Amino acid sequence: MLDLIPIVMGESIEASSDVVETIGCLLAIDTSELWEADDAFFSLLRDRRVTAELLAETAGEEVAQANADAPLKVQKAILHDCIHGENGRAKVENWVPRWLRFPAASYLDQQAAEPSGEPKVEPSDQVEEPAGPEAADIAA
Repeated sequence: MLDLIPIVMGESIEASSDVVETIGCLLAIDTSELWEADDAFFSLLRDRRVTAELLAETAGEEVAQANADAPLKVQKAILHDCIHGENGRAKVENWVPRWLRFPAASYLDQQAAEPSGEPKVEPSDQVEEPAGPEAADIAA
């Protein structure tokens, strides 16, 4: 029965919903048994702020600070080495990013994660009311 729960959740429940969070916490789902960082994870990792947080979490704050100005490629290589225990770095066992844990969490606060320079658009701002005599015909 428990083997079916992930399939049902994946097919029917919206990710990041309160229901998924609650079920994941109640069942004490350990995503580290189901996921590991692969090449796709590293290729999609492009935010320097998130990478710095991941480094601090896996390699330690001291390593993250020492490599803060290093190219992103170097930071990702260190992160890879820590997660997989390669190139003389101790392997971090059972690590998953915060957003894959129960309860899920972010590495950045909401405001920091929003695109800069783009105004927020409210749904009511997107709808233009027709003007002139055509408006009466459309409404009718």
